Amino acid sequence: QARQIACGWQHCLVLTHVGAVFSWGFGGYGALGHGVKYSRKEPQVVDALLGRLVLSVACGSYASSAVTTEGRLYTWGWGRSGILGQGSTRNEMSPREVRMCFAEEPLPPAVKCAMGHEHMLVLTRKGDLFSCGNGSSGRLGYVGAREEWLLRRVKTAANGEELSWINDVACGYAHSAIIDSHGRLLTCGQGAHGALGHENFEDQ
Repeated sequence: QARQIACGWQHCLVLTHVGAVFSWGFGGYGALGHGVKYSRKEPQVVDALLGRLVLSVACGSYASSAVTTEGRLYTWGWGRSGILGQGSTRNEMSPREVRMCFAEEPLPPAVKCAMGHEHMLVLTRKGDLFSCGNGSSGRLGYVGAREEWLLRRVKTAANGEELSWINDVACGYAHSAIIDSHGRLLTCGQGAHGALGHENFEDQ
């Protein structure tokens, strides 16, 4: 019985009610997590995650992620710009746990992950926001970021105000959105076509 679905550019992940993950579609870069680059035309269980009760899954264009009930984050697939948070731009053919974040600190327990084309957002149990990957156009949520290969905490909004507890996160191709505990929607990144909802087409 399926509980959650996530779709990338040409691949899909489905999470079942027992915490198992299945994937299918384009297998290039390791996006499916089966240890090979072959595509699959029907759902196949991601063996590397068996025995780990998965809480949520997410897809980027060619990358994938899963968060377990223990708060562990696993990423795999296309590693460009450091989107996987593994400290490199290497592709990962199978799920690999993200253990460290910026300044070599242990990554706090996660509850949700979101992935764009080349960037990732992670929400922790304490309501903190972390990001990594391609930082152009401001999509990582802080000024001056180009590429971050490790997850880094986002502490302030564009106006300099400290972020409060974050309830939800989402990624577009090159922009990000979060909802805080006050119900406020905050967006950043590439503003083309008005994607940020700021009544203009500017990056933020």
